[in-house]
Amino acid sequence: MIGISFLNSSPPALIIVIALVLGISGMISVFKAIYLDKLKLNCECIGGYTKTPLGIISFVENLLMAIMSFLILIK
Repeated sequence: MIGISFLNSSPPALIIVIALVLGISGMISVFKAIYLDKLKLNCECIGGYTKTPLGIISFVENLLMAIMSFLILIK
């Protein structure tokens, strides 16, 4: 729903705040799991059969969602 809302010309403020909160909390949880707890998380996109590391990819995804939300909020 957040992605579809961002495709709108002007997404509602509530959706932007939700995306910002989800992005920041996702960054924190990924950072804690990968770098502090030293967990080995693999991508589950094709049933977990691949050994694709999830750390930096997931962190950047959440970071970009938070940045987009913040920039739209201040706009």
